[in-house]
Amino acid sequence: MGSLSFGQIKELFQTPIDLPTLLDGLSTGVIITDRVRRVVFLNSASEALTGFSRVDVRGVPCCHVLRASVCSRDCVIARAEKNNAPVTMEADIVNREHRKIPVRLSAAPLHDTQGTLAGFLETVEDIRTSQETCESIQNV
Repeated sequence: MGSLSFGQIKELFQTPIDLPTLLDGLSTGVIITDRVRRVVFLNSASEALTGFSRVDVRGVPCCHVLRASVCSRDCVIARAEKNNAPVTMEADIVNREHRKIPVRLSAAPLHDTQGTLAGFLETVEDIRTSQETCESIQNV
């Protein structure tokens, strides 16, 4: 099955959808950045995980928001850009309260209708519960 075009997706809805509201309804953190990795949008789940509000981090480099253990040496967005494909990895982020949180980071390049790189979509999934479950199984 091929990918859907914007026109095909648009035709699925009777009225235009509000993308920020849609993304805020997700339990997974979503961060949209521009081409140079500055935050354009942060959904509610990302706000909860990082402790930063979307207003405060607009225009801030993603690495200063997530403060992930991989940002300086193996940035998930840099890897997605290099491969021109989605990339997923596990890492730790440090939230505003300086707490380390294990997460699964995924990033994918976003292209405009002309195929030009426009930015990146990054997801941030809290994996504390799954890690705790694995640890308790190992301790049985």
